[in-house]
Amino acid sequence: MGTAFVAKRFDTLDLLRGVAALAVATLHYAAITGSPPVFPHAYLAVDMFFALSGFVIAHAYGSQLTDGASVSRFMVRRLVRLYPLYLLGSLLGWFLILGELSPERWLSGFGANLLFLPALPLTGKMTAGLFPALWPAWSLFWELIANLLFAMLAPRLSTRVLGAVLALGLLVLVATGAGYGTLDAGARWSTFFGGAGRVLWSYFAGVAVYRLYQRCGSFWSPSAGLLAMLLLAVLALPISGWGYDVVIAALLPLFVLFGAQIAAPSAIGRWLGHASYALYVLHVPILNVAMRFTPLSNTPQLILLLPCMGITLCAAACVARYFDDPVRGWLGRLVFSGPRRMLIPVIPLQSFRRS
Repeated sequence: MGTAFVAKRFDTLDLLRGVAALAVATLHYAAITGSPPVFPHAYLAVDMFFALSGFVIAHAYGSQLTDGASVSRFMVRRLVRLYPLYLLGSLLGWFLILGELSPERWLSGFGANLLFLPALPLTGKMTAGLFPALWPAWSLFWELIANLLFAMLAPRLSTRVLGAVLALGLLVLVATGAGYGTLDAGARWSTFFGGAGRVLWSYFAGVAVYRLYQRCGSFWSPSAGLLAMLLLAVLALPISGWGYDVVIAALLPLFVLFGAQIAAPSAIGRWLGHASYALYVLHVPILNVAMRFTPLSNTPQLILLLPCMGITLCAAACVARYFDDPVRGWLGRLVFSGPRRMLIPVIPLQSFRRS
């Protein structure tokens, strides 16, 4: 598989990432304000992020890793991509909860999270979050593990092996939904292994979808807007039960497959895609800051939803452009310049998971 890499933008996947990140932000807005969620199943957007990550990583790095590219250098590239915004969000988040914990527990959790590791239960309760100051970061933790697993398996990831991984992943996904009664699992210590159950299926389904995309080409191209609205619809349906969660999570990789086939350029999609990782990582601390200056008791929270989402999205877009882009560029030059430079390309669409 020594074929040359051809960079390609997937504008519709950018659009889907941005829409999914907005849906997650509305879910946390509802949790912060106590208002009913507009998209009660928005937590399934994380499964979409995992599938997007598998697709994009297979596209950008699959052939190089199959041909023996350094796993460690690949993982450093992933850290260069994910860590700057993660660090910014962690610093802001831990500053906001300063004083809510004892100094020992605060320093313990802060130190672990700085290393991209889950914090031990800071209150002694298993309901505590893995990343208590930056809740969405639990998915980034599992995405890095999935990246490492893919990089290690890549030279041996034949169709048969990938099929076996998918079968195991689907089995674990069903067990996760049945065991927890929901797929809204992974962010807390009480549901820690739910993260593994969700990422194993979705990430490698994204890898499989990329291989199918390579072989089959375009066989159905819905409009980008229709696909985005359909995604929001499945996240908004007021259907309860873990069975619905599992079915939707199992089918979400198809959104990636269909979205990859829509080649029409979209300025909105590119803008949302560029801002989506910053939006996903930073929306909780941004919303917490915004809520401190919002008249919660006097204004219905659903009325404030649109302006709050607009402010959060614009703030994330500014951080992505004026902080994340230059810092990642500087880190990339610092780490990979010179004779030991790793010849693995960077393409415009980078996943987060998120994922």
